[in-house]
Amino acid sequence: ATHKHHSDIADIGPDFQFPMGLGIASSFIVGFISSIFGIGGGVVHVPLMIYLLGFPVHVATATSHFVLACSSIFGVISHFLLDHIVWIPAVCISIGAAIGAQIGAKISQKTKSKVILLLLSCAMFALGLRLILLGSTTH
Repeated sequence: ATHKHHSDIADIGPDFQFPMGLGIASSFIVGFISSIFGIGGGVVHVPLMIYLLGFPVHVATATSHFVLACSSIFGVISHFLLDHIVWIPAVCISIGAAIGAQIGAKISQKTKSKVILLLLSCAMFALGLRLILLGSTTH
C-alpha cells in the first residue's frame, strides 16, 4: 500500500494506508530490541511508525499506547501465574500511570507534533546516554 507523510492528526482521513507487512515485520524487530535492551517498545515504535510507516505523530503515539496495553496484558498474566508481582507497589504505580496517561492524553491534544517529536528525541538521547553509561559499568 502507498502512504504519504502526515504532519498532524487533522491530515488523516478514511483513506489512510500504510505498508501493513512492513509494520508487522518491524514490530517483531521492535519487540526483540526492546526486550534485549530492557526499554519500552514505544521509544522505538513511535519513530518507526512516524518515519517508516508515515503515521501522523499523534496517531503514532496513541497507537503505541494501544500496542503497549495489549502486550502488557500477556505480561501481567504470565507474571501473575509465576507469582512475580509485588502487589502494593504494583497497584500504586498502576493508579499513578492511569492518572498520568489521562493527563498526558489531554495535554497531547493541545501540543503540536513538532514539540512531541522534540520531546521524543530528548527522551531517546537520554535513553541512549543511560545505556552507554550503564553498559560500561555492568558486568
